[in-house]
Amino acid sequence: MIYLPVVNQKRLYSQLLLAEAQNFQNQPHLQRGLIEGALLHLNQARLFYLSEVAEMYQCPQPEAARTPKTLAEQLASISKFPAEANELVALSEDKNSWYAQVTRCAQFLALAPKRLNSSSASLIKALDVDAEDAGPELSVASLKAWLDSFVELVERHREVMVEC
Repeated sequence: MIYLPVVNQKRLYSQLLLAEAQNFQNQPHLQRGLIEGALLHLNQARLFYLSEVAEMYQCPQPEAARTPKTLAEQLASISKFPAEANELVALSEDKNSWYAQVTRCAQFLALAPKRLNSSSASLIKALDVDAEDAGPELSVASLKAWLDSFVELVERHREVMVEC
């Protein structure tokens, strides 16, 4: 099993960054960086988890499962239709789900901002994105809730997949 330990590692990194972010409420740039780092690790865990499910069900190319739909397609091609894949597809299609919010926020972070304002006179410039380009609101609380939901889903699915 290649993906299970990677999912666990990314999950741990996200948890550690979130725990650290709680200590920097008076340093908003540092806290935001830690929160974004936690989100990126959570998103990587989410993506690797798709490959973990594909691997557990013995798909020939688990690394090709990059979305819940491609996971479901891979599984269907080997005549497997597990509830885990159906749940992941449903979560990804529900725009209000934690899964869709993690996906949307991670995609937003991968985009270049439209406008920047310089906020530092130092040699290393800190750039603030205009408020209208700031993207979805990220907080320690929202990331913790998403991470808790991810952990619950993974643990519940792993219990069932062990029996495969």
